[in-house]
Amino acid sequence: MGPYLSVITAKCRGAAYCATNTQSSNIRQFAASLIVPTQEQAPTSPSPLNPPAAAHKVKVWTNEELVATRTPADIYIFQKEEQAAALIVAGFREIASCFAFGQPEGNTEETQKAIDATLASIRDSEEAVVQAQRAVSSAPDNLKLRDQMELAQRTAELNHAREQLWKLQEHLQELGKPQAQINAPSQPSPN
Repeated sequence: MGPYLSVITAKCRGAAYCATNTQSSNIRQFAASLIVPTQEQAPTSPSPLNPPAAAHKVKVWTNEELVATRTPADIYIFQKEEQAAALIVAGFREIASCFAFGQPEGNTEETQKAIDATLASIRDSEEAVVQAQRAVSSAPDNLKLRDQMELAQRTAELNHAREQLWKLQEHLQELGKPQAQINAPSQPSPN
């Protein structure tokens, strides 16, 4: 060992990262490669006893391997995100359908079925609003805020259902106008 190597090794022995023999032997090899050979020392080639350090191999993960590492909590979160994205897409399609000119509209039967379903939804929402109002009136003070929030949510659902019913009824009337104009006999205009 040269004088430089012993100094580097002595300084390194107290450090926490030089605790194992393999690490300190790697440091000795590194330090030996840094020492400039003098005229007395001839350059040496790496000996077979001290092979050069192997390169770090990087693992490339495939999609299947990544999916296999998911925990149940991850799966739950991904499902919730997919549901939220589906709701956003459905809302966008509903809004975009208002501007979809030339697209086939629902016929009278489909519109009437949607109206019937909306009427049932309105009846359910009205019952839920009445129950929420009772809960607000009979709730203790510490639960009033929660019950008022539920009442507001139920009322908003009811208003939304009524708005949908109005739109569907208007659409049904629009579908009925062309048929009424075709079936009505043409009146001669007065001269």
